[in-house]
Amino acid sequence: MHRVATRAFAPRLFRSVTAAGTAAVVSAPSAMMMQQPAVNAALRFQSSGRTQSGMNYNLLPPAFDLPRWDDDPSKGYCIRVSYTEERVVLTYIKQNPGTQAKDVAADAPAAATGGDEPNKVRRHGERLVSVYLPNVYIARFLAVLEGSMAKCDIASRQTTGTFSAGAEPNTFVLSCHSTNIPGSPNRPLEWTTELDAAASLMLHRFLTQSLHYNSGFQK
Repeated sequence: MHRVATRAFAPRLFRSVTAAGTAAVVSAPSAMMMQQPAVNAALRFQSSGRTQSGMNYNLLPPAFDLPRWDDDPSKGYCIRVSYTEERVVLTYIKQNPGTQAKDVAADAPAAATGGDEPNKVRRHGERLVSVYLPNVYIARFLAVLEGSMAKCDIASRQTTGTFSAGAEPNTFVLSCHSTNIPGSPNRPLEWTTELDAAASLMLHRFLTQSLHYNSGFQK
């Protein structure tokens, strides 16, 4: 069995949120507008810096969020899907105590535009664990999204889980079990998120472009 790398994080405040609240990060029409040239251009910016006109710019890797913030902080979380070092990374971000969904929505415009209030954004969540998906797992996730497989298993030193089709058409479920979480080494973390049709489409486009880029066609 192939294994995927998992990285747990010491408590560290989350620095980026979206305005979607508990809904999926994009609507289906918005995702449909994400044409290949634009995505390819974003993937080319996966390096940590680039020189333009004699200046260095630190650029963030391609990423999108599946926010599930809640007015009950114990139930709120966000799954960040990002691309770095030729791997897709799934990061679980737990909502901080005392933060409500309306607080995240109020701070999201400043975060999205690089506003001057980063401290407001950082308080909303803590990154607890990340799962790194190499090419073989990217392909398996795509096979599930395209209906070629009913589910695929995830296995690493700290995280096991499954990605499978949901009960409704074009919906999917990511369910994971993580251990050795910093701050709670003896308490396992169960995290599950459901992807609706729009979020599933966004994930499919993201994984497709990641695999395309990793195969060398855009280099």
